[in-house]
Amino acid sequence: MSRVDASLHRRLLSRLIPALFAAIALGGITSYFVARRSADFAYDQALVAAAADIAGGVHVADSRAAFDLSPQSERILRSDARDNIYFAVRTTDGTFIGGDRDLVGTPTGGVDAEVSHDLPFRQQTLRSLSIDFAEAPVPFVVTVAETTHKREAAAWRVFAQMVLPTTLVLSLGGLIVWRGVRAGLQPLVDLQREIERKSEFDLSPIALSGTPFEVRSLVRTLNRLLARLDAATRMHQAFVADAAHQLRTPLAGIHTQVELLTSAVDAGQEPTLRRLRFSVDRAIRLSNQLLALARSDKDANALRLQTFDMATLIGEAADGWVHRAITARIDLGFDLAPSRMTGDPSLLRELLENVVDNALRHTPPGGSITVGSRPDGSCIDVAVDDSGPGIAAAAAERVFERFYREDDGDGTGSGLGLAIVRQIAVRHGGAVEAVTSTTLGGLRLLMRLPATGPATVIASEAAFVDARHSLETT
Repeated sequence: MSRVDASLHRRLLSRLIPALFAAIALGGITSYFVARRSADFAYDQALVAAAADIAGGVHVADSRAAFDLSPQSERILRSDARDNIYFAVRTTDGTFIGGDRDLVGTPTGGVDAEVSHDLPFRQQTLRSLSIDFAEAPVPFVVTVAETTHKREAAAWRVFAQMVLPTTLVLSLGGLIVWRGVRAGLQPLVDLQREIERKSEFDLSPIALSGTPFEVRSLVRTLNRLLARLDAATRMHQAFVADAAHQLRTPLAGIHTQVELLTSAVDAGQEPTLRRLRFSVDRAIRLSNQLLALARSDKDANALRLQTFDMATLIGEAADGWVHRAITARIDLGFDLAPSRMTGDPSLLRELLENVVDNALRHTPPGGSITVGSRPDGSCIDVAVDDSGPGIAAAAAERVFERFYREDDGDGTGSGLGLAIVRQIAVRHGGAVEAVTSTTLGGLRLLMRLPATGPATVIASEAAFVDARHSLETT
């Protein structure tokens, strides 16, 4: 059970399970008292028979009641393997006739009536029964009592026979309740997982089908929020793309005018024109990066997926990189292995352009850059190593933030290149990592992309975390 629903799960079980245990306890207590009453009733009937036998020993002599019971008969009467048996015979006016003198019964309150109760006697608790023989020539009362050992044993036997099946039934009921609560909360777990799969690239509404009626209003409210977020995101993306696109034309015109001015001004104005050209080039690069960022921010479902070879894609883009490397006197090498994958080639080409451009701008003349790709299980690893100054380990994560620039290199950086790289990698269900300790001594940018494409990998923050963990353990 996941952590979101665990509290509700525990809350329900904390109310149901104690109720089941209370039912078990109540059932056990009830079973014991029912069993004890049944045992008392059965053994009281034996006391009635014993009282009748004792009454047979009462006779009348000289108008007086006398008790005559042979020692053998009395021994048989008192014999019991578990309990001690006591009796007393008295006239209705309380005159003792025979038996145990200190055993005092309870008045029966009626003709030929009988009454049974628990009686304290000689530091014991007895079960006693008194019978009034009112129709005898001399009316008398017979009281018979016995200890309760066999009654307790019988009650516990019946209790065990009753409570064990009850306990099993209620335990089975507890298991059914536990599984029922778990199954009842499963739609909420599914809803939680569906919400967790949402990302900034997927703001589509949550399906109401299969959603419990009790939370449908919540889902509808959430869908309205997602719709507003989607509209706001699309407006933001459209604004950035439109603004960047509108900037390109005047910036290109300014760049052309600066180039024309270069040949028409005297030498004293050349430093000013160089600074102007530098600023214009930087503005053009920023607008291009903004356009690329707007493209990478679009709906993940808009990916134009194709199956291709990553080594071939790198080879197709290599000509422009080689020309720049030769101009900058940088040794650009390739270590490529056939790597079939599914993805959006145009976006991945933008990813490669930004990574290699970052390496070219930060690698000094005479340095080296190596671009490599290789399959690794279900992923494709693309790595770009350079011999530049590298970055501090503390900045290894911050370099992927938008507009963060630790070192501008040639000064034309916009701080968006690596942010675009991460955005594209995450959209493909992958991750990118900046490694500060490399064989070339500079920075290594390692990208891990799923070979099967984002169709089988959730393009979300969860996918990024998983891919990042995979990179860290490589």
